[in-house]
Formats: sequence, structure tokens, C-alpha cells
Amino acid sequence: MVFVSDDLDNDKTSVCVYMHKVLVKLTTENAIKKVDIFSDGPSSQFKNQYVFNYLPSLYEQYNLDCLNWKFFATSHRKGAVDGIGGAVKRNVWMETLSRQEVVISLEDFCQVAMKKDGKVEVIAVSAEEIETCADEIALDDIFAASTSVDSIKKMHYVTVLANGKIKCKEFTNKVDIQGEAGASGMTEPDGSDLDEWYDKECEKHAPQVSNEINEEDFVICRYEGELFPGQVTKVYSMGARVKAMEKCAGGWRWPKQVDEIDYLAQDIVQKIEFPEPINNWGTFKVKELESRWEY
Repeated sequence: MVFVSDDLDNDKTSVCVYMHKVLVKLTTENAIKKVDIFSDGPSSQFKNQYVFNYLPSLYEQYNLDCLNWKFFATSHRKGAVDGIGGAVKRNVWMETLSRQEVVISLEDFCQVAMKKDGKVEVIAVSAEEIETCADEIALDDIFAASTSVDSIKKMHYVTVLANGKIKCKEFTNKVDIQGEAGASGMTEPDGSDLDEWYDKECEKHAPQVSNEINEEDFVICRYEGELFPGQVTKVYSMGARVKAMEKCAGGWRWPKQVDEIDYLAQDIVQKIEFPEPINNWGTFKVKELESRWEY
């Protein structure tokens, strides 16, 4: 099932309307009682207090027994939905590129997409329909009454409780590090220090890192089977946090959005020299990777 829209905002309102429509369809055709949502965590769309506070309404409206939202770690994952959506867009693009079809409207897009792949249900949702649906489910009132969620950027799991509140965790299967959120907002256990707790967890679960690696050193890391250079920003007793560079035409560069994550020792391949600047546009040469990448 793929939703297609001419709404260009693609914000929290759109997300809530899409979730409402998905559940309308699923609960009408099936006896759905448990819903697990997986996504990345952009704050403008998914990981924000407004969407979190809308979840209890979905839970109650569709009489669910379980409603969980699980967020992938930043810059770590694309899910099946990305592949399905990408395939739909590519099919339509190829049809228009070959001049087999002309697409000038939302309805045209859906028609061509369904014609190319009848196994995927493509549903049109216009900007006007999003606005109308948002009014019907009283999103403005829900958003206005929403309460803040402490340390929301660190949260990767949220579940709706039977009492209409939500509970957030940093990891899906870890102990709770936050209390419940409802009309009074989200609260933390007294004296909790999430940054310190996070650092300790990284040290606890990672293998030993060589003492030769220090902060500000440059290293090569392995990520999803490929190698990337980066700079160490923090060293744990058994792991390291690395700010990675990205491949570009002619070499490597720092990405516009910082890509900084924790690596296990087994994924830190080697220590390298400082990348060599090769122009005035922020492009660098990493000689240790020249044999592995073609520039």
C-alpha cells in the first residue's frame, strides 16, 4: 500500500492523516489488534511531541491492544517502505521518460503506477483531503493539548499504555529510562543523566578498542560492508564515536548533515593520516582508500 499526495508540506499533519487512513483500511479489512510502526526519526515528521501525543487517540479509536513505534538509529537504515515507494516512483518516471505515458496530475500518477504494478495498491490523497481529514480527527486540538517529551531525540521506542499515556525508551529492549507521559508531560527518574547512561551502555556492549586511537585521530570504519574515513570524536574503553565523511566526485568531503555514530572496535579498520585537501571546495583525498574506490 502506497499513499501518493500533491501535498508538499509532508509534515506532522500529513503523517497523522496517513496513519489514520492506513488504520482505517487495515481494521476494516482485517481484525488488527497489534500495530508496530518502523521509521527513521526526522523531527519535522515523525519524532516530535505532536505525533507522540496523537498515538493514544489512534490506540483508542481503533480499539488496539498494542501500538508501538520503533525508530531506526540516525543514518542507519532504510526500510521496506523506502524500496516500495522508490519502485513506484521509478516505474512512473520510466514510463514518462519513454513517452509511454503523460503525467500531469495526482490521479495520472496513481493510474500509471497501478498499471505498471498491480500488486501494489496506490492511493491518492490530495492536499485538500489531508486538510479535511485533519479537521475530522481534530488534529489541531490534539496538537494544542500535546505535552513535551523530555530528551525526545534520544528516544528510539514509544508505546501506548492502556491508561492513554505513552512510555518512551532509548532502546526497545532496554530498561525504562523515562516515566509516562500524559496530560502532565513526560518525566525522568530523579537524578537521571541520559548522556552518561548512554556512554556507559556503549562501553558495556562494545569490544576493546586499541589504545593507539585517540580523539581527533582519523580512521577508516566499516559500515554495512563498505569503508568510510572519519574523525574520532570520542573514545570508549571498548568502542569509539566517529564523524564520517561521504564519497563525492574526486574524493571525500564532510556531509552537510553531520554523520556521527558509535562504532565497535571490529568495525574500526585502521588509523590513517589526515586526509589531504585537493581543492578549495572541501574535497579531500584519502590515500588509504584509493585502491578500494575509483574517483
